[in-house]
Order: sequence, then C-alpha cells, then structure tokens
Amino acid sequence: MRRFVKALTIIGLVLVVLAALAAVVLTFFPLGADSVARAALGGRPAATYEEAMAAFAAVEASEAEMNLDQRCRSVLLTHGERTARVVVFLHGLTNCPKQGDVLAAQLYALGYNVYLPRIPGHGEADRLTLALSGLTAEDLAASAGAALDLATGLGEEITVAGISAGGSMTAWLAQTRPEVDRAIVIAPYLGPVFVPPYLLRPATTLARLAPNQMRWWNPDDPLGETAMDYAYPRYSTRAVGEVMRFGLIVADLARERPPAATEIAAMINEADEAASNPLTLAIVESWRRHGRDVEVETIPASLGLPHDVIDPRQPAEDIALVYPILIGMIGGADGSAR
Repeated sequence: MRRFVKALTIIGLVLVVLAALAAVVLTFFPLGADSVARAALGGRPAATYEEAMAAFAAVEASEAEMNLDQRCRSVLLTHGERTARVVVFLHGLTNCPKQGDVLAAQLYALGYNVYLPRIPGHGEADRLTLALSGLTAEDLAASAGAALDLATGLGEEITVAGISAGGSMTAWLAQTRPEVDRAIVIAPYLGPVFVPPYLLRPATTLARLAPNQMRWWNPDDPLGETAMDYAYPRYSTRAVGEVMRFGLIVADLARERPPAATEIAAMINEADEAASNPLTLAIVESWRRHGRDVEVETIPASLGLPHDVIDPRQPAEDIALVYPILIGMIGGADGSAR
C-alpha cells in the first residue's frame, strides 16, 4: 500500500510540474501583435461624403455576392450629406448589424449619420455556418479600421461604440486611431468572466491552438430565440480565443502608451455573465494613468441584464433603461448631434 501511495504521489507531482510548464509555455506564446498592427494598415480615410458613399457602395457590392441573411448586411443611415457628428456601431460576436438597428434609428432621428458595419464571418444565411472558426484578431483590426475609414467622410466628429467583440474593436480604435473623437466600449469581451486575470494569457493561447469546437450558446434551447433568428446559435472556441488575443494586445498597448482617441467612455454591466468586468476596468485604469478622464457608466447587478444590453430582441432586454444612458454618453446631456 505504501508503494502504491508513493507511486500516486510521484505521478501527481509529475502532473503538477507538467501543468505548470504547460502554463508557462502558453503564457509566453507570442500574441503576434505586429501582425495585427500590419492588418490595420493600408486603408485610406474618406476625405469627403462622396468618397464615403463610394466606399459603402463597394461594401454593398461585396456583400451582395455573399450568402447573407438580408437583415445582416452592413447598414448606413445618412441625411444625404456630411453631418456634424457620425456614429459607428460595432456589433458583438455571433450577432450582426441587426443588433443595433433600433439604437441606430434613434441616433439618426437625433441628427447623426450612423454606420453599422458587418464584422467578417457574421450574418450568413446558414446560422450553423463554420465561418467563425476562421475569424482572427487581424480580421477584427482590419474590419474596425475599414469602418472608421468610411466614417471619416460622413461627419466632422466621429464616435465609435461597440459591444462585446465590437467593444474590443472600439477599444482598439480608441487606442490606435486619432480620427476617433469619442469611443464608447460596451461590455467589451476582453476575456471570460470565469477566467482569473493571471490565467488569461495561457487560456487565450489554449483556445487559439486547440481544435476548434462549435458550442451552443444555450444547449437547452439550441436554436435560440426566434426573434433573434439572424444571430448564430453557436460560437467558435477558436474565434473566442482570437477575440481574447485581440483584447490582450489592446490591453498591452493601453499600458504602454496613451490612447489616440480624445474622449473615452465605458459601460459596464455588473450582472454580465460573459465578459470580465475587471479586465475592462484594468484598461480604463491604464487610460486614466495616461491622462484620460474616462467616463464609466455602471448598470447595477440587481437589474439582472444579459451580456447583450443592446439587442432589443433579447428576452431580458431593457433598452428603455440602457439606450438613454448610452445616447447621453454619445452626445452629451441631450444626446443630440450637435
């Protein structure tokens, strides 16, 4: 018996050492930040309203060749000319521009030009597509940059707002693009709520390198809410890893240098069961250390709102509460496009 216990102890110690070594290797596996930075280069900001409209026509032509759900194509709401302010809204992982249609209509009514671009891999008519398994941090950076390039021709002042993966894209633009006048990150998915910060890097690498799995958002109701039948009912574990990788790159940049955006704000949902609020607050503190007065709006946990506080078709939505706060963050006290 003693020999058996001793053998089990040795095996246990070996497993612990191997796990520790694996964690170290995964922690220091390169993120490829230079590759992401290169992917964001090459665009040309639209100098005029006409150039912006030509860029959107190219987007429409490209998307017309894809098998997309018609509700999920990129959307542009304009007043027929360059306005004082323009808002770009970046949707979340597995959703599409439809997520922000009601918010966009309210902003448009206030005088904004509004652009809702489709993130690559999203919005396909086949909701069980595997397209997201190929999504990369480079795609997110390039897509965010292209959206901003188009928006520069639509208004004098540019506000970018995004939720979840779109929130991480917004943080990237806030950090790297001086054309952004105001950035609003909404529950950005910088990492999952159940992973402690000290394990984020190895968890990210593991998600990126492990074989991809398509997981149901809700295994008990696989196809999800019929009112949201434009969103994918499954997510890709590899895509989640790439979104986390993107978030780590943004967080590293935020620690190293001041953000490029003039104004930054964040909306945090205390009841969020998906995105880690401490990771969001860590980036906020990095920005503050570099001299930015970052506004933070917090939705109390007592309200029990879901991670997606934007889509009006969410079963537990409360856009009557969220939208006025968000519109105020976008436009000031009256929310208007001054």
